[in-house]
Amino acid sequence: MTAEGRGRGATGGPVWAVIPAAGRGERMGAKKQDLRLGGRPLLALTLGVFETTPAVAGVVVAVPREDVAVWRRRLARLRKVRAVVAGGAVRQASVARGLAALPPGAGWVVVHDGVRPFVTRRLLETVIAEARAWGAATAALPLAETVKRGVDGWVKETVEREGLWTVQTPQAF
Repeated sequence: MTAEGRGRGATGGPVWAVIPAAGRGERMGAKKQDLRLGGRPLLALTLGVFETTPAVAGVVVAVPREDVAVWRRRLARLRKVRAVVAGGAVRQASVARGLAALPPGAGWVVVHDGVRPFVTRRLLETVIAEARAWGAATAALPLAETVKRGVDGWVKETVEREGLWTVQTPQAF
């Protein structure tokens, strides 16, 4: 876990989540948000954690344009999902569309990939607390893999991994 920023000190208003889940699943051969684990779609499993986290006031979900109506029906019973919007061609565009759908009073935002259902309430609450303390925070792990720098298809050197982190979600600001 890392935190960065200047620290706002105050709580800064309610926490809202933006869940990008508009991927086409081209490498997977199917839309990942529709894949089932234990009989439930990955996206529904992910949203379950946000539903049960008291710090989260509301959720905006970005899905493929052609699936908006389907997901609105599927998620209608979740009380914190306040909007299901059409995502963009890339994650950044989906996040931007989710941010645009937030209510004016949203003070903090947590972004979490919709197809990462193993996020825990504890991790989510920790990232939110760190964002409130520092201004922004993200889940991260120290880099464990060996990384090589290449030139023209040849290994040039091994990169020193001390101090390197792999950034994950959730990310809060």
